[in-house]
Amino acid sequence: MDYTIRENCNGLFFIKKLKFRNTIYSPGDDVILLGGEGKDNTVLGKIGLIAKVTSVQFPIMLVNWYYCKKDPVVEEQHLLHIGKKELIFSGYEDWVYVESIKGKINVLTEKRYRMLNPRERDDERTYFCRNYFLPKTPNILDSLPRGVCHCNNPYNPDAQLAPCIVCKLFFHPSCSGNDELCIMCHD
Repeated sequence: MDYTIRENCNGLFFIKKLKFRNTIYSPGDDVILLGGEGKDNTVLGKIGLIAKVTSVQFPIMLVNWYYCKKDPVVEEQHLLHIGKKELIFSGYEDWVYVESIKGKINVLTEKRYRMLNPRERDDERTYFCRNYFLPKTPNILDSLPRGVCHCNNPYNPDAQLAPCIVCKLFFHPSCSGNDELCIMCHD
């Protein structure tokens, strides 16, 4: 393990670059970490700070957590509106040991994610993030951008949208029961 010290603050040494298991990590990097509960015991987050505390042998990291579809905070009725590779920035953070790092992940904007070809989208370390979870709101959907379909449900990049052949507005074919006409033009 190799690291470069940035500054010292009362026994806390901030690290700007850390080499761990042949990979260099810096604040701002998105990572997959050991932890969590259940069969898939990994969690995803963004490194906020890396520090060496004089009383602890190894460096520690302040990690800002992401939520994803499998997390308990995402209620069943909301799963339809969250993409399978979508992460939601939680606003929560914890100090964790560097040894919990499994590797880096790529978290893209929704726009960049949509520009990827299907093979690139299927990469197990590629995700996108379009919003934040607002802890003071009653549920996760309050922070999702609203869609263009008449249903006004949050937009899900994995859900099919089609342009209406009459009015040219985008809609979910599943909402109108028609692949060419939105509900407004269908009647």
